[in-house]
Amino acid sequence: MRIRALGPGTLMATCLALSLSAMAPGAHAGGYLALDGSSLTLGDGNPDDGVESGVNPRGGRLRLGLRMSQDFDVEFQVGVSADDGNEQLDDFRTNFAGAYLKGYAPVGVRSAMFALAGVAGVEFTRTRGALDTSQTGSGFSFGAGLETELSERFDLSADWMRYLSGDDELAQVDAVSIGLKYYF
Repeated sequence: MRIRALGPGTLMATCLALSLSAMAPGAHAGGYLALDGSSLTLGDGNPDDGVESGVNPRGGRLRLGLRMSQDFDVEFQVGVSADDGNEQLDDFRTNFAGAYLKGYAPVGVRSAMFALAGVAGVEFTRTRGALDTSQTGSGFSFGAGLETELSERFDLSADWMRYLSGDDELAQVDAVSIGLKYYF
């Protein structure tokens, strides 16, 4: 089954262009770049949902954030993950990208909880023998997490994201990520 949607790269470029053009004069300058390790969960955990058992793609995610105000950022994410060790599949790859509005709530002096909501696109590629199949989807995406300041330029960040939610076999995609955020 193939769902027609914007590819993750097209979605990311469009959202980046729109947010840069929408930045108000006088908004705080600056931003951040983050690199995270991610573990994806596909489906809702029900063995009858059609998802191959044992698929657990792991990979990385790159995030770029632009400061809009003291309490809000615009954040762009792009990531890849793979599961090469599954008995049923020779290879399973996932590419994802999203654009979000991110809000913060302080927790103590050096930490902040955050929530983010926006849009994401996800592409799956399965290889079984000589057969490659791909599936793409896009839609509303959201998540929440915690960041803790390590120094003036670095934060430790952890979050949970729902990248995709829907009705077909691989439509629900969740990720848990942890990484390092650098302010520039």
